[in-house]
Amino acid sequence: MAAPAIPKNLIKIGEVLRQQRKLRHLTQKQLAAKVNVSQCYLAQIEKGRRLVSLPILEKFSNYFEMPLGILFFLTLDSDDVCTSKKKSFNQIAPAIYAMIEKFFL
Repeated sequence: MAAPAIPKNLIKIGEVLRQQRKLRHLTQKQLAAKVNVSQCYLAQIEKGRRLVSLPILEKFSNYFEMPLGILFFLTLDSDDVCTSKKKSFNQIAPAIYAMIEKFFL
């Protein structure tokens, strides 16, 4: 029996973690040590091959000094927004991303 597919937003959280790690000029090994996980586990999360638990996400959130809600927001793209709200999302998203960058990076 095949393992269940990993939901798209959890794959994207791995991409967000990779982006945040790279913005801070950290290797996987360095970040893994900071949040007390193995480098192999972090690599699998970043590639979307492993699910990440909320307690582990909280460790990343605390290390990045970024609320979990912001990490989850960074996973959104216009495909995640219902059709009736896409135009609004596309209008406000750049300003929100700029604000997040200013405050949290």
